[in-house]
Amino acid sequence: MNDPENTPIHAEDEITWMRNYRATKGLSWTQLSRISNIPSSTLSLLLSGKYTGNVDAVAKRVFGFRQKAQSQEERALGALTLPDYVETRSSRLLTNLLGIAHTGRLILAAMGPGTSKTMTARHYKGCMGDTVWMVTMRDTTGSTGAMIRAVMRAMALQARGPLSSVADQIIDRVAGTQGLLIVDEANHLERGAIEELRGWHDVTGIGIALLGNEELALRIKGGANRHAYARLESRMAACHIQDVPTDEDVSIFLDACDIDEPAIRKVLIDVGTSPQHGGLREVHQILQGANMLAIADEQLLGLAHVQQAKGSRFTQQMRRAS
Repeated sequence: MNDPENTPIHAEDEITWMRNYRATKGLSWTQLSRISNIPSSTLSLLLSGKYTGNVDAVAKRVFGFRQKAQSQEERALGALTLPDYVETRSSRLLTNLLGIAHTGRLILAAMGPGTSKTMTARHYKGCMGDTVWMVTMRDTTGSTGAMIRAVMRAMALQARGPLSSVADQIIDRVAGTQGLLIVDEANHLERGAIEELRGWHDVTGIGIALLGNEELALRIKGGANRHAYARLESRMAACHIQDVPTDEDVSIFLDACDIDEPAIRKVLIDVGTSPQHGGLREVHQILQGANMLAIADEQLLGLAHVQQAKGSRFTQQMRRAS
């Protein structure tokens, strides 16, 4: 990489590159402006030869964006590509739970990182049409009001009036649809927000799937305040708790990646099934890193690349004692 301030830049070369980049990617001015952080009006005038400002200054910004775009493309070439969804034993189990919820039931799936929870839910929604809605909670959407607004966005509804009126819009939207609302990362929800979801289920018969981590299951089924969730638990048709992927999950995932070498598979199965690691997500990241190392070495992917990529996920450099 080169600092634009210390690198000779030929404005016409950068303008030509940007013009070709936009045409190749099929980007609108707004899209190009968003990813380059250069105003769309400036880009339009610059690429059409009508810009009357400081062309060299804008060319420096284009040069910086060009380095970013090329770096990302080079890394993408080294990344392993996978289908959007890999069916594993755990994903089949969750799919079955979502199917139960879709009959108008309430289910809870508390699953650890890298167990295909989110990918399976997205796949299910994609397969089942427009009466399956999926919303992902965050720290900032844990309250009842924030949860309701997040669901409104997922359903493409416009919030009008007080909170109770907004919730009524959701009730009107889902009533009679035989639909399913999938709430991912539901462990971020406060008790009032979870109770609001239970209320929608009671009033409309919509299926509710609460997806989260083990902490969510502990709160609802075994925590000190579990009595506060008694009405929710009494309506729960199924609950599944799973901390890590199974050996079979990782094996199927490695099959999808065309990883046949037994020594590599052993290392990655150990990573994928360990509570100290990130499941299939970490396995994929290690494989991507190993694949880029193999490309840099102009070699086929080997055990040494996998071990190096695994080790490089955590690096430490200590100061010598004085």
